Amino acid sequence: KVRHHIEPNKAIDRGRLESRYTAGWVSDYYEVGQKDKFLRQSGFRVKPFIAPRWTVYGSRVWGTGPGAEALGYVIGVQTTTRRKLQVLDKFTQPAYVASESLRRRGLGLLSGDVTYSNGRDQTTVQAVHEIQNPHLGEIREEIADLRMQIDRAFYKDLFLMLAQDQRTGRTATEINERVEEKMLALGPVYTRLVDEGLDPLVTSSFEIAQAAGKIEPPTPVVGDLDLTIEFVSTMALAMKAVGVTNIERALTFAGSLLPNFQDVAEVVDGVGSVRTYFEKLSVPPTLLRSQEDIDARRAADAKVAEQQQQLAAANQTADTAQKLGNTPMPGGESALSQLLSNIQPPLAAGDGSMQ
Repeated sequence: KVRHHIEPNKAIDRGRLESRYTAGWVSDYYEVGQKDKFLRQSGFRVKPFIAPRWTVYGSRVWGTGPGAEALGYVIGVQTTTRRKLQVLDKFTQPAYVASESLRRRGLGLLSGDVTYSNGRDQTTVQAVHEIQNPHLGEIREEIADLRMQIDRAFYKDLFLMLAQDQRTGRTATEINERVEEKMLALGPVYTRLVDEGLDPLVTSSFEIAQAAGKIEPPTPVVGDLDLTIEFVSTMALAMKAVGVTNIERALTFAGSLLPNFQDVAEVVDGVGSVRTYFEKLSVPPTLLRSQEDIDARRAADAKVAEQQQQLAAANQTADTAQKLGNTPMPGGESALSQLLSNIQPPLAAGDGSMQ
């Protein structure tokens, strides 16, 4: 047996030319039992394999998956199917015990065969073991039950929950809740698949293409940015949409309290709620205004409101002055003239001007 051993390079030496010493991963081929004699030694610049794990228990390194959980059921289906065929074969074509006299003449057991006898021989033929009832129905039920357990182990009921539901009158809310239930069950699996499978695959492919000169070097502006890989598959979009129903229910509840409790509006962030909702639904970001645009619009609206308040105050002052000017007072003066004379500062002695 020949084994292939790959591990991170813990002793990188840039001064040597061999890829084994300059690469990030070392690769060794050796025969079992002769680990000190290598058949080939080389290296890889990027990680040459991808091994995402379905489920990890505790701090274990090795993962497990539906195949390991369903292995016993798969063996059970194979064993039960084999025994069903054996029972059916014994029921339709059992083993026979025949008289010694039939050894010379032979015995025909096929359809249409004829076995001759002179009438003096005791020619008897009987089955060694007769199966009266093969119980094939019970065996089929057992096989069907094992297959159902296999389907559950591979989450078939979750993937086909909507296709298998033949009920009518299903609401959109019910469908969304069932989809979210499916995503919550598969959420850890999908997250691990992205972190340990898809992300390394895209990153390694990008690095290999960049090293081969297939991708142009990034511009200074792009080179300073932290790029994030975003997946747009059906599963990825469904994972992002988890929680949309809860957001709708929370905002509906807050809206029902608003007529009687005005301070609810101070608790809920409308802009943040809309941004979160749109992000979970993967709405194009071009449909949302930037925060700078929102701040500029708020400042313009505040300025217009201030101008309207100043105009309203000026109109109210002019209306009050007009009413006072039209109100007569004793002495022939109007109320406005008398008010102005009362607030006019007195003249200083020997000073004919107003201070």
